[in-house]
This record gives sequence, structure tokens and C-alpha cells, in this order.
Amino acid sequence: MVFGVVALAQFDPEIPATPFPPTLTLERNDKTIVAIKYGPDDKGLVIDCLPKDEDIERVTRSVYVDEAPYSVHVTVDKNIIKAQVVVAAKKENGDGQLEAYSGTVERQPDSNDTCFPIVKPDPKPNTVFVTQGKTKLTGSRLDYSQETGVAIIAGPIVFERPQDSGDVLRGNSEKITINVDEEKTFLEGKVILKSKCRESSADRVEYDDKKNRAILEGKPARSTGADGSEVVGERLEYNLETNDVIVTSSDEGSPVTGTFDDEAAPCK
Repeated sequence: MVFGVVALAQFDPEIPATPFPPTLTLERNDKTIVAIKYGPDDKGLVIDCLPKDEDIERVTRSVYVDEAPYSVHVTVDKNIIKAQVVVAAKKENGDGQLEAYSGTVERQPDSNDTCFPIVKPDPKPNTVFVTQGKTKLTGSRLDYSQETGVAIIAGPIVFERPQDSGDVLRGNSEKITINVDEEKTFLEGKVILKSKCRESSADRVEYDDKKNRAILEGKPARSTGADGSEVVGERLEYNLETNDVIVTSSDEGSPVTGTFDDEAAPCK
């Protein structure tokens, strides 16, 4: 009876199914990228292939696969990324790489010379899930390089963030770039932010859910209120909770324009 209760209590895809789940790490300076298989041991797949004697670069390769409703969780800076398949390669005394996506993984026929399975990536929209605080995003593939300290999540990116007002901030972009060293997350490529009160566009957005702040950059970036007011500039600071926008400029020559209606009622 006790074991049955424990099993039921742990049937939660956001809680690892085993006390000591399979875990792999890639370290860069004082930063650590962690991938954890959340599903039960008898579901999915865990394979670690150690380098062979003839392997000059001494590469250890790993594959983690989880079956729904579980997924492999990858922590990159403030972001938790979930995917069906995670593949990593790590050089001995060197850098590593990590990939995450949907796809299939098949064990190769038993052989003394065969360890690594056949991995067939099948990246599709809305199959890689990203959480940063209150913000939920989806993409199609994650690629992280330990050498550069940069993780890229391919789009199309779709995201939403509930606000205390009851509104929901929604948007999209072409990709997400995470700079691990600088601890910064960027939405890049035709970024759109939409709420009931405001619609904004930019080429690139530095996004920080914890600080309730987004920095919009573009040639130019633009934000239009529901009352028709508009601000345009190379750099806008956006409050993710209140939808307020402050126009800032890093260069004296940066264009800053805006039209406002002082009599307009606030958007609620």
C-alpha cells in the first residue's frame, strides 16, 4: 500500500519519477547546463556511450528520451526547456554540445562495436517548451554550444504571459537566443508583443520575466496603445505587467517620437 501511494503521488510530469533521475551536465565557467530525464526508468531511453580507444577527441555521447506525459528538462540560465529527445556530446577536457527536439530514437542491433542509437530529429513547431517565470514559450529545437555559451531555440516562437490585471501578454518571434555568460535571454526576428492595451514590434527584445521588463530594439521599435497613442524609437523599455512603455536612447542621434492623447481613458 505504501508503495502504491508513493507512485500515485509522484505521477506528475513536473516531478522526476525516480528519486535519483538520470542527469547530465555541461559546465562553462561558473555556469552549469543541466538535463534531467523526468520519466520512469522503464520508459523512454538513457544511453551514455563512452569514447573508444581509437577516438582521438575522446567524446562521450548521451541520449535521453522521455515518453509523454513526461519530458526531459534542460535548465539554461533562467529558462527551463522541455523536449522529448535530448542529445549531448562532450569532449574529454573540452567543450560539449547539446540538442533538444522531437523525433525518434532506435537502438541499433546488438554489437560489440555499437553503442549510440539511431537518432532521427523531427523538429516541429510547439514541441520544445520553454518556461521563464510566468512566461510560457514554444519552439521547435534547442541547440547549445558549450564553446560559445550560447543556446538558440529555433522558431516559430509563440509565447504568452498572464498579467495581474487579468490580461495576457502574447507574442511571437523567429528564435530565442540565450547568452549563458551574460545571463540574458533575447527574442529575435520580427518580434511582436500584444496585449489588450498595446501592440509592439521590434527586431530584438531582451526579455526578463523576473524583473517584469523587456527592452525592445529596432530600426525602429514601435509601440501602439489601444487609444491610438504611439511611441517610436531605437530602444523602448516595456513593463511586462503594466504594459507601460518608456522611450530611451543609447545614442544622441537615435530617433524618438511619440503621440499621446492626455484625455484618453486608461486601458483596463
